[in-house]
Amino acid sequence: QIKLADKLYNLNDLSSNPPPDWSRERIDQYYQWAKSVVDRLPASNDRLKEAVEETIHTYWEDQK
Repeated sequence: QIKLADKLYNLNDLSSNPPPDWSRERIDQYYQWAKSVVDRLPASNDRLKEAVEETIHTYWEDQK
């Protein structure tokens, strides 16, 4: 649960306040990496995992 909560916070923060020296490509790579981490986590909190997945999905939709 801690890993999911941390990812959710980091993804939301990155989306709303990206570091000035991070390119779009680097942000994309972080989102890809975060998705791979979340996908490998054991089941622990479905609502929290859904929130992380929705944040990732929303990011990719916004990039279209």
